[in-house]
Amino acid sequence: MWEGMDGEHRVDGARAKLVLASVVDMTDRLRRRKRAVKVGARAFDRLSHERQSLAVLDVARRITDDSPAAELEAWSEAAVYAIFENACRRLSREVAWKPGPGKTRWRTLVRDAFVEGWTADDDCIPAVESRKLVDWEWCVEVLTDELLQDRDFLDEDLYDGIEALPDYFVGGPPERSAREEAELARFLDWARSVVDGPASAA
Repeated sequence: MWEGMDGEHRVDGARAKLVLASVVDMTDRLRRRKRAVKVGARAFDRLSHERQSLAVLDVARRITDDSPAAELEAWSEAAVYAIFENACRRLSREVAWKPGPGKTRWRTLVRDAFVEGWTADDDCIPAVESRKLVDWEWCVEVLTDELLQDRDFLDEDLYDGIEALPDYFVGGPPERSAREEAELARFLDWARSVVDGPASAA
């Protein structure tokens, strides 16, 4: 479960599939390149690539299962932000590609997730073939805001020059035992099966 703007809830369906697709993509890239990514949130950017991987896996599992919601910290909210920022970057690359079969994967994932919770005018929803990146970025922003109560985790620079950061900004993903790391590895395998399998699997 995740503590969002409307209280504790879990993400399922197409929205879960988008989260899982982005996490699978991120963890594969982090492990292959063996260097951390930068998303503009210090609480996430300062983590090593191994801990970034653990962070996105940890929050993705919280978001998509029924375990009790944990206390929000800068690193965990920044990890959620990173998951959607990664989806946005993949969208940007996809839109820049030449049109062709199979080249709308991320737009399809974002559109399906957006449509699932959108109740206003359908004219706001871009067609899968749309190459207007600003519309896709807006969709991702809306989906991100469904989970994040605010963007306080982006404000760490306001405390530059102050001797001690507020507790919210201190820390990172907890150290994991071998058993817990194995559980996260199984979660990643499950996420991969959801992303690669039929849409109903989510």
